[in-house]
Amino acid sequence: MTLYQIKPLFQSLLRPTMFWLYNHHVTANHITLAALALSLLTGLLLMLVSQPILFMLLPIVIFIRFAASDSHVGLEEVVVIAQSVGAVLVATWVHDYAPAIRGLVLASPAFKVKLYVPLARPALALWHRLRGLFFINSYVKGRYLTHDRQRVASFNNDPLITRAIAVNILLDLYKTSERIVSDAAAITLPTQLLISGDDYVVHRQPQIDFYQRLRSPLKELHLLPGFYHDTLGEENRAQAFEKMQSFISRLYANKSQKFDYQHEDRTGPSADRWRLLSGGPVPLSPVDLAYRFMRKAMKLFGAHSAGLHLGMSTGFDSGSSLDYVYQNQPQGSNAFGRLIDKIYLNSVGWRGIRQRKTHLQILIKQAVADLHAK
Repeated sequence: MTLYQIKPLFQSLLRPTMFWLYNHHVTANHITLAALALSLLTGLLLMLVSQPILFMLLPIVIFIRFAASDSHVGLEEVVVIAQSVGAVLVATWVHDYAPAIRGLVLASPAFKVKLYVPLARPALALWHRLRGLFFINSYVKGRYLTHDRQRVASFNNDPLITRAIAVNILLDLYKTSERIVSDAAAITLPTQLLISGDDYVVHRQPQIDFYQRLRSPLKELHLLPGFYHDTLGEENRAQAFEKMQSFISRLYANKSQKFDYQHEDRTGPSADRWRLLSGGPVPLSPVDLAYRFMRKAMKLFGAHSAGLHLGMSTGFDSGSSLDYVYQNQPQGSNAFGRLIDKIYLNSVGWRGIRQRKTHLQILIKQAVADLHAK
């Protein structure tokens, strides 16, 4: 199930519920209870999906849109402030869906949680594959988060804060964070990054890598010495809030500027990536050896597989190859060749091409039916 399939379900459930409660003057406590109940439902479903981080974006997106609507402003006037795992989720939302908001303030994003046990991540991944879903207890305690004693006591005594975390969420947090940090150049919104100087929970280097790859001309990084992971809940949090206020004031002092994408084909990171790929891999590197092996294998087995032979003769993006893929009938000079051809035709790319044809046929039939109806 993809985010696009899940999102309408939760929009139809959560947003009308929250608006109804608000419009009927239900107290804030009751609204909180309703949101909690829906959050519990979300939590149960998180255990069933392969990409829980994408699933967790839903409450964030719905809340941001609700807040903007309730304040009678457009998304282009919204600045999103997020911390820790929330900062990772917001960065993922901005990266994957490019919302037209005013800017971001990210405090101590948890791009890489510190796992003090050696080889903990591959061990968790292996055990998850063998055993399935299970929970692990977090080592994080209130005293590792902030110097503020009241905040520490609140964290330790809050019954809604649990130590257990589902392993699929932790592993997907790592995977998603690596993807976002490596491709942070795709984020072009004005961004302020606040880094805690004494953070015992997450690593600093991925935060710096993320910041350096951002391409907005308006971005700020602030390292706050002595701060623990709970940047916005620290004892001296006034320092962080002063920097946030200054940055946000700058965003609203000027008209919102859209990033200029006119020359992305020549000067953007994708153009740089294309030039690197065009030059080929490093000679005798693992990638180069893999490509050499693939070319030899295709020449060797291509003589027996009709599809591979056609692709090497006319090009794999030719009309002849496309027609052959649509036919989806494995052919070859012998049984082995037909097996290779079947594997070739069932590759994910060609399966997608055939599915696209099916969708196009459905749309054409719908268009013809609509014309006849008129």
